[in-house]
Amino acid sequence: MKLVHVILSLFLILFLNTAHSKDNVYLIGGLGNSNYSIGDSDITEINNKLTGLGFATATTTVSTDNLSYEFGFGINVFESYYIEATYLNFGNIEISSTTTSPAESLTADIAIKGFNVDLSKSIGPFGLSAGIIKIDNDVKISSSLGNADVPIDDYFLPKFGVSAQLSNYRAEISRTFLTTNSYLNNLMLSYIINLL
Repeated sequence: MKLVHVILSLFLILFLNTAHSKDNVYLIGGLGNSNYSIGDSDITEINNKLTGLGFATATTTVSTDNLSYEFGFGINVFESYYIEATYLNFGNIEISSTTTSPAESLTADIAIKGFNVDLSKSIGPFGLSAGIIKIDNDVKISSSLGNADVPIDDYFLPKFGVSAQLSNYRAEISRTFLTTNSYLNNLMLSYIINLL
């Protein structure tokens, strides 16, 4: 939580300096679609943790909620370089596990959402971005034999993207790495309102 306060304070300082120098300041809001790819090794890790609790077998499947959205602001910090601070929601991942001996049906939801910071470089109407999203989850699969951690929880997730902008509309394709074996691709259509 302290880190979030430090980051917000830095953005406030940059925002005030930018506002006084009359550089570009803008609001951004967008809707999109997330496409998750959960690696087999992450699913195997969940199954192994469940059998490690004492279940004879465990079979895990993953389903996702693909609606995403963001809102926040951006500032021009250098020529053609921008910093954006947004609240970003990439939807949920639902983990469903079925076990034997004892037989149980277990579920856990992971919300991929939180505070996002991107550094963007514009090249004419196109842009490149790199950043992180901080998700605040401590997700565990609860069972009668105990709890099993999931591979994705309480992390700074790296995010990279490319975009194209026409007037105040922007389309961005990004990839966020959930673990070393799992990622999500996102297509976000955003509208930008220039303030200064």
